Amino acid sequence: MVTTSCIQAKLQQITDKKEWLGYFAGWQGRHFDFGIQSNGKSVLHPKKNSKERGKNKQVEIDYILQEKKGEKWITRKFDKFKGLNTKSKTSIDSKKPVSFSITYSNGVIVKWTHEHSGKEVIIRPEIIESNNISELQAKIDVRLPRLHQFGRKQDEKQRGKKVGSDYLKGTRLNDGRKVNYRMKDFNLDPFSEKFFKNGVSSFEFSSTGYLSECTTR
Repeated sequence: MVTTSCIQAKLQQITDKKEWLGYFAGWQGRHFDFGIQSNGKSVLHPKKNSKERGKNKQVEIDYILQEKKGEKWITRKFDKFKGLNTKSKTSIDSKKPVSFSITYSNGVIVKWTHEHSGKEVIIRPEIIESNNISELQAKIDVRLPRLHQFGRKQDEKQRGKKVGSDYLKGTRLNDGRKVNYRMKDFNLDPFSEKFFKNGVSSFEFSSTGYLSECTTR
């Protein structure tokens, strides 16, 4: 295991476990594995059973910083030279929180802290250097894979049967209300005001396509 506190383009990597090559830290669970990659991104690997990761079904997570300019929120990229910084060790199944910080192109530094507890991954951002910028927001961007394949001739009823009880649940960021989107409701937009347009402080999803319940907040 390696400890580092230097500024670098990438985090240290786990080298003694084949399935974790390219990762800085990882947690193994019954329903999913979660790992922080050395490039400062994370991946959640749902499992078909308690051991096997689903193929091509990973959930990708990016760490986003936005700065308000006028009426728009502008997404800032990683600083290519100042990059990533951590005092945490490379680890698998750490019982302690694992943190790293990202310096963004506007000079803002955000510390991202991760904890894993059974079915839940907790990610907490903390702006530790604002660079005198008053309006900032740090958030994660979660990208789900294609969960089901539909044939061209399948009607809505057939597709709904295939999707089954799949759902997305979340706690809306703007008002704290919990909402539940059933994926078989094809006529509803999950990114509308009613659901997740303004972001969520926590979300949970389940799909018969490949996984049991997973929660991130």
